[in-house]
Parts: sequence; structure tokens; C-alpha cells
Amino acid sequence: MSAHTTESSGRIWRRPVPLIGDATSSAERDDDITGWAFDDATRAALDRVIGARRDIRRYRPDDVADELVRAVIGAGHGGPSVGQSQPWRFLVVRDRRTRERAALMADRERLRQAAGLTPDRRSRLLDLQLEGIREAPLGLVVACDRRTPASGVLGRNTFHDADLWSCAAAIENMWLTARAAGLGMGWVTLMRPAELAGLLHLPAGVETLGWLCLGWPDERPPLPGLERRAWSHKLPLDEVIMADRWPENAPRPPVSGLPGA
Repeated sequence: MSAHTTESSGRIWRRPVPLIGDATSSAERDDDITGWAFDDATRAALDRVIGARRDIRRYRPDDVADELVRAVIGAGHGGPSVGQSQPWRFLVVRDRRTRERAALMADRERLRQAAGLTPDRRSRLLDLQLEGIREAPLGLVVACDRRTPASGVLGRNTFHDADLWSCAAAIENMWLTARAAGLGMGWVTLMRPAELAGLLHLPAGVETLGWLCLGWPDERPPLPGLERRAWSHKLPLDEVIMADRWPENAPRPPVSGLPGA
């Protein structure tokens, strides 16, 4: 804390420290540019949680306590949002009939998508368990409230979908928090957005980002499920990093299961 001494009185008048904002000084930040970092153990723990996150499809029937559900949602609410707009809205779905209807939507959409794939991909897709809507004791739906015009939200006037990105970031926070607590989470997008919105009685201008299954996992996969089933493989990091601009020898696009692709 800096201080000022008057010659006449010898008294020291200390400058007040703001109750909000950054209490560090420029000299402090200059002396130790890494001073904002967490300790090695915390960073290692974060790396472990990120590396152990999985899309869980098999769940035990045991209930999840309300305080745990709230902690997971709280992590989402603590996510970054464009213009501090906080466009996310969280629906906790425990009603079995609603979950069964959502599962039927996913069943129908999987059959629709499979019909357009190559024969090999089609048979493999139908053999995969891609969601656990029925098995998980509850569903979480993150809805994005887009009723405010983009031009009225700082940061959305140019990137109109930044509110959806904010909601996706909230989901990642929830996913990692669930994993750290030993819960399983699965992100399901195998349903028509308008159909899911109708099921949940969402008003016009509020859109879903799919369905999140949440519960105690009945599997503990060491690798992502689609990797274990040889559906796809994780790309090496160097293949997705570029310098300054898109190169002539551009990275290959994501793999497609469509005929002739």
C-alpha cells in the first residue's frame, strides 16, 4: 500500500484501497508476471479433470442430491457470457414421461440420420448406444434466451451467435464439475430443436442446446466411447494448430459418413 507523509505534521496518510478491482500494483505485476497462476497441484488437478471428462451413456438409477445438481448448475452460471448477458436458462427434468418422450425423439432422429449414411456407418451407428436419457435419473436442458436483439447486447452485434457460444461454455463448466464430483454427464443432440422446444414449452426466441443426461455412471471409460468403438480417432494436436493464417496445405475437414464424401 502506498503512503504519503506531510512535512508539517509527520503524519502518514495512507491511500485507500478500493473495495473492488485489482489490488495489485503495476510494480508487483512487473516483478512477477506469473503471479496470477495457481499452484502446480491445482493445475495438475485441472488437467486430470479435463483429461478424464467423458460423454457418459450408461447410468445407475440412484438419484442425485439436489445440492449436487445445484453445484453443477452453479458452475454453468459461473461461465463466461457475451456482454455479461447470461443468456442461459437451466431446466431440470425429472419427470419420467418427459424423459421418455425426449428419448423417443432421439430414437427417431438416429434412424433418420442412419438412413443417409454409408452401409458400414449405418450399421455401426445403429449398434452404438448414443445416449442415456432413459437411464439417467434426470435431464438438464440448457436453453439460450435469445429474445433480446443481438444489437442490444455488447459483443453480439457482429457475432450474433455469441450467446449460444456462452451457453456452450456454461455446459463445459457443468461437465467438468460433474466429472470432478464423480457424476456422469452426456450431451445429446439427437433430436430436432423445435420438437424439443415444444416438449419443454419454450417460448419463441428461446432455443435449446440439446439434452444433458446427469447421474451416477454405470461405466468408467478410460477413453472416449467413439474412440473405443473405432468410430473416430483423436487428431494429433499439431494437426489443428496453424500460424498466422490458413495454410495452403490446409488441415483436412472432419470425417463424414455420407456416401461419396
